[in-house]
Amino acid sequence: MQWSETARKRNNVLESEEGRFLPAIPLHAWKIVRSIASLTSVCLAVFAALNIVLSVVSPRLGCNWLWIGISDRPASGGWFLMLFFAAAVLGGRRIKSRLRLAARCVIAVVGAFCLRDAFAYYQLIADGTIRSSFPLPLSLVLGLLLVVRALWPPDSAGKPGLWPRLLYAGLAAWAAGLCLLAQVLAFGATDYSRASDAIVVFGAGVRPDGRPSLALADRTRTGCALLKEGTGRWLVLSGGGSGLASEPQAMKRIALRMGVPESAIILDERGNNTLATVRNVKELSVRHGWSRLLMVSHDYHLSRISMLSHRAGLAVCTVPARESRPLTLKPYYVQRELVAWIYYYLNG
Repeated sequence: MQWSETARKRNNVLESEEGRFLPAIPLHAWKIVRSIASLTSVCLAVFAALNIVLSVVSPRLGCNWLWIGISDRPASGGWFLMLFFAAAVLGGRRIKSRLRLAARCVIAVVGAFCLRDAFAYYQLIADGTIRSSFPLPLSLVLGLLLVVRALWPPDSAGKPGLWPRLLYAGLAAWAAGLCLLAQVLAFGATDYSRASDAIVVFGAGVRPDGRPSLALADRTRTGCALLKEGTGRWLVLSGGGSGLASEPQAMKRIALRMGVPESAIILDERGNNTLATVRNVKELSVRHGWSRLLMVSHDYHLSRISMLSHRAGLAVCTVPARESRPLTLKPYYVQRELVAWIYYYLNG
């Protein structure tokens, strides 16, 4: 009887290293939560450190804004916060015991910024400023995990061996991939449409006979609908190809059928890829004096578009294409997009 009671307490209550008791959560479940929080914080710290290095090369290359809103802080304040955060997480056992409380406070502050972003996100949804098909912002999840990491850090046991380190590195890489996937999908699920100077539609495939693919048709129809709703004055149709297989020409035919006046259409036939479209739109913005743009593409594509537009100095809002039906190869496109995101990020 005594043994059973002891086992029950061990499985339902976990004592922290400070001697305080955590909520009544099964021991194995709590270990999983702490492990996820630890892996996530390591991924974010590495990303933060990498962005600090990129920011030294050029202020526009840093992409910490993708997961934490510190743009309203002084530039130097945000830079130092990310630096202290990376040091607090990656320092691990090398941080002296008297500084560990300060390190945990820094992690908690970063988590609080993420939770503040989530609160602002829900305020915008409540106001009708933005819409989302999946109203669970990544900042909410990250904020909660960072708070867990700050309040209940990993056990400071002895120095691990080689194999545990390799295993942890593999799990961290896997967690980084999941974080990127979550960011891409969560960002793409949100419609940020608002009044703008121009609506830019990114191209997709065209069949040899000139018929648009489903992806191209859905993107173009979405851009045309936004124009007719009055959210923009110009419709920029960007893509590659030539002759019958020209993406912009196929998009133009759809736009004219939907009643868009030809005088409002601008064709960019040099948009052979995402980066080329962003560069060409940058030139058009300078030429026409545009200050805000709406970028239309499929949801999985929008995070990379936003990143490249930010690096080009463009003020953009993204709008996911209104799909007439799910793309058959969408899982493949999402995986390909993750690889493309990393490639463009590192080749800034």
